[in-house]
Amino acid sequence: MKKNAITAAALCATLSLSLVLTACAVPGSHTGSSVSATENVQIPTPFIDCGTQEDAETLAGFDTVAPLNIDGYPIRTFQAMTSESGNMIQIFFTNKNAGEILMRKAAGAGDISGGDLRTWGPAED
Repeated sequence: MKKNAITAAALCATLSLSLVLTACAVPGSHTGSSVSATENVQIPTPFIDCGTQEDAETLAGFDTVAPLNIDGYPIRTFQAMTSESGNMIQIFFTNKNAGEILMRKAAGAGDISGGDLRTWGPAED
């Protein structure tokens, strides 16, 4: 009788352990704070959303001239950023079906396009 109780307890423990290990192996069953390989993780943007063009100008510390609208792009949104390298305003003109047009302005004469301005030589095999 005692031997049957020990065997039953061992079987229950084995079954419980196998269920726990199986649950841990199921993709998506982890509830921790680690980032999965499929999540899109990016650095935070330095731009601050502004309600109006005037708010963006106040934050950036300079005025800007921008069209009130661009045909076919009825939505305007404003952002500004301040940094040690300079302040900037960007205005998005958006068409939900066609995308957006971005206008940027910063004080000074430097390039603010955000593009890669290096000169590249021919590709080597």
